[in-house]
Amino acid sequence: MTVDGIIETYLNGLHSRELLLKLTWEEWLAIAPPYPNGNFTAQDDTMRYQRNGYDWDMHGTLYTPERELDGKRGFVFFHGGAASEKIMDFTPDGRPGLARVLAAQGFKVLSLTFPAIIRRAAFGKPPCRNACRSICSIGSCQSKKFSTAI
Repeated sequence: MTVDGIIETYLNGLHSRELLLKLTWEEWLAIAPPYPNGNFTAQDDTMRYQRNGYDWDMHGTLYTPERELDGKRGFVFFHGGAASEKIMDFTPDGRPGLARVLAAQGFKVLSLTFPAIIRRAAFGKPPCRNACRSICSIGSCQSKKFSTAI
């Protein structure tokens, strides 16, 4: 099937009553983004806040296109499971992730990592009131970035 035929199948599928659009992986990859790619910047930011007696660190990456396609439209991504916002940065096989694709297409994107409660009691230590302190105390904080909170 030609690229035009694949795109036509995809667009027709959006208007059909079928729940699942059946395309092969190669056919999905043949569908190009609708707008030409542009440049964008990615800026990391961390915010600390207190809730339920804990200090929380919320991390996010803001992708800002050089030229916004629509200033009234933006996207916010939250990860699932034990992941982080980086799952929207690149795919496991190295292709640009959804946040990068949308930013290159001209949309502002915010990708967030949820903070986690790590209870030190589970590691044989008494619980502490600071989430970052508990992360660093079990050895998963390699950078000691939050050492001021300890």
